[in-house]
Amino acid sequence: MFFGKFNKIQYNGKTVTDITSSILLKYRPMNNTTLYTFHTVSDGETPITLADAYYNEPTSHWVILLLNGIVDPIFDWVLSSPELTAFSGAKYGTSNIYKVKYLYNTLTKKRVTQALTKDYVDNTGTVINTLPAEFQIITNFAYEVDENDKKRDIKILAPTYLQEFKNQFEDLISNG
Repeated sequence: MFFGKFNKIQYNGKTVTDITSSILLKYRPMNNTTLYTFHTVSDGETPITLADAYYNEPTSHWVILLLNGIVDPIFDWVLSSPELTAFSGAKYGTSNIYKVKYLYNTLTKKRVTQALTKDYVDNTGTVINTLPAEFQIITNFAYEVDENDKKRDIKILAPTYLQEFKNQFEDLISNG
């Protein structure tokens, strides 16, 4: 449904959706806080379940995606714990997900420089010297958890404005 109104183009001998001229590039996210509320996505929640919960319209999930600038609803959305573990294993190798990605200085609130990190962590991601107390180890998996958690806070359009939003979207798509 979401891409049904978009123009089609030929690409490598196939007919594909032309997202380059789509609403995603023309639309500016809403900044008026009276039009939306914030929601923290929990494990297992999807755009479809949220659209059902807020709008009683699971097919309006595209509004949530659009409002939050989410183009890829699989990898731009919050991954569940099992999905995140699988993703991290595929990205780093299952034996490397708990290796050190970087060190973090809790006093300066900054990553420790690569040069200084080499004094404490070898090139396989293993700690080789005792760390100063202010250094925190950030593993590959901890890094991915943090990145995933950054996706949790989203905007939900107030149900009162849903139909008006859909109408404006339709007008923008139709008038291209």
